[in-house]
Amino acid sequence: MEKIGLFFRVPNTYGKVLSDLLGSLLEEDKYIWRKGNHIEILFSDDFNSEMKNIERLKTLNNDQMKRYVSFGSYYPIIATFSGYLTNGEIGSSILNGKEFLNSPCNVLISIVDTTEVTFLSKDNDVITDMEKKYFQYNFSDLRYMDVEDCVKLRFD
Repeated sequence: MEKIGLFFRVPNTYGKVLSDLLGSLLEEDKYIWRKGNHIEILFSDDFNSEMKNIERLKTLNNDQMKRYVSFGSYYPIIATFSGYLTNGEIGSSILNGKEFLNSPCNVLISIVDTTEVTFLSKDNDVITDMEKKYFQYNFSDLRYMDVEDCVKLRFD
């Protein structure tokens, strides 16, 4: 089975789970991020003018994405972010696993029902890094996904 991603659960609490999970990906200026069609994240702090501007954007550069997921404490209810390599084609929001596999999207993270995380990547080293974070943060219910699992997924 060739891994294409991971599924796991995170605690149902306010925090910075997207920042924790995407930290190393956001340290490199390697991705342009597309927000999914439906993002619902409850932030505990009021947005300043910079964050209001970032909130309105559908496409974020790596620095904007880093600021967005690092701002205050938050409670993600539903959110999907697709990462495209900065030197490649940037597609639209990914709606399902088949689109992910057939698109130039390199990385995708989706949170549903506050706790269910799906992480996909076409780079095995990135999947391995996410697996390490799973164990570092002591999350639960880890499942590996292959292409067959991926094509069944729906986002947003």
